[in-house]
Amino acid sequence: ERLSASRTFIIPMCGFDSIPSDLGTFLTVSEMKKRYGCGVVRVENFVAMSGNVSGGTLQTSIIMEKEQSAALNNVFLLGGADAKRGVREEDKDFNKVEFNETVKAWTAPFGMAKLNTRVVRRSSMLFRDQGNPSHGYGQGFSYQEKALAPSKTVAEKIMRSANAPAKVIERLIKSGKLPKPGQGPPAAQRRKNWFKFKIIGQGENGKQVVTMVKGGDAGYEETAKMVAEAAMLLALEKHALLQHTGGAGGLFTPAFAFRHRLVERLNDVGIKFTCAETKADFGREKALHLKYSSKL
Repeated sequence: ERLSASRTFIIPMCGFDSIPSDLGTFLTVSEMKKRYGCGVVRVENFVAMSGNVSGGTLQTSIIMEKEQSAALNNVFLLGGADAKRGVREEDKDFNKVEFNETVKAWTAPFGMAKLNTRVVRRSSMLFRDQGNPSHGYGQGFSYQEKALAPSKTVAEKIMRSANAPAKVIERLIKSGKLPKPGQGPPAAQRRKNWFKFKIIGQGENGKQVVTMVKGGDAGYEETAKMVAEAAMLLALEKHALLQHTGGAGGLFTPAFAFRHRLVERLNDVGIKFTCAETKADFGREKALHLKYSSKL
């Protein structure tokens, strides 16, 4: 209530977690409504990337497992649940190795999905609760994230990595096989890193919209851009953002607060969001190349 009355915005998750997922899904839904006048019933986000994990990220994952494990297992932790339907199979965290016929590639759990999925579902709830039916994501909306792999063997390694317990990660850090807090990839390696999200939305009419989100090094360079551009919008365009929220402040998601305006700014700095009706191909990039996967 204090945030609302004071018109104060608090917008967490403005880095790689969870702007590509959150804004990419918002853009998919917006494009579906623009082209076909209908909502989206299902979104699947397929992630390919080449990168290096930082010691700080690993330490965060250890703390989260030890202190927030039970809470994070709630797929509707940040909202978005429908009391009438409960938790469906498509709402659950994807936690298996599977060949996906839609993208013709092996898939595995994506390590950041437990954060991103909760944020996307909160965005769906915020748009639904805004009171304008045209702002809802769609009847029975569901969202999942999956990592892409070039083979079943690699997918199995990714799954072991995504499910590695804190004690295993701690042991690998102590032995020097994984970075400590404050350690991370050098600039030369970061320049080689990249990420690509393929977000496939299925409309209420059966049509598809595909949104691609592409960028460079996710953990450092691109996260810095995302946080900086979000901060610039808050500093320079808060009056326009208040129009999105009905003039009230609050605890919002990036998609609900920033919408197309942040998509435009990120496109301008090299993080590209594009939409298509065709099933855009990853080509040779059907892989999640996080360097620590083989060590877990």
